[in-house]
Amino acid sequence: MNFKTQGAAGMNMKERMRLIPYEACVGLTSTIAAVIVYMVMR
Repeated sequence: MNFKTQGAAGMNMKERMRLIPYEACVGLTSTIAAVIVYMVMR
């Protein structure tokens, strides 16, 4: 399977699957930071 966005990262599916935990941590961290900022600004 060849997705259009696959070439943007320059890696195959197996390499991208290994990055999912790191991407999840980045997303979770930014979500927590946004919630904290929202609580402070309220």
